[in-house]
Amino acid sequence: MNKMTPKRKGLEKEIKKAKKEVRKERPNICQGCGSRTMLFLDVSHRIPVGFKEWAADKDNMDLYCRNHDKSGCHDNYERGKIWNLNNGKEVMDWLKYVNEQRFYLKLYQMQDRLKEYKPEQIPMWALDLLKLI
Repeated sequence: MNKMTPKRKGLEKEIKKAKKEVRKERPNICQGCGSRTMLFLDVSHRIPVGFKEWAADKDNMDLYCRNHDKSGCHDNYERGKIWNLNNGKEVMDWLKYVNEQRFYLKLYQMQDRLKEYKPEQIPMWALDLLKLI
């Protein structure tokens, strides 16, 4: 069993605190679809926790629903279907501003997912962003 270093324990404590604050400060609805159903809402990181400088930053966190069948907003973000999220444009604008490398990674991921959709199913903001690559 791997033990956490004191530094990692401190980071985990900061992340837990930030997640708790996000849940307290934001309405109990999915930021991706607006659902108020009994779906499980999870605090999702825009930039993964592995990027320690962003791990406990509340601006890097969204409340997204999770479904067992991978159709929730958390999975839409993770799989690059960001145009399906109500806050998708905001997320991409934020990523471009704070971490251009992560922005382009998500943009290429979006491009890969486009094959599954017709152009008329994609919002104009997403199509405009995809012109950057």
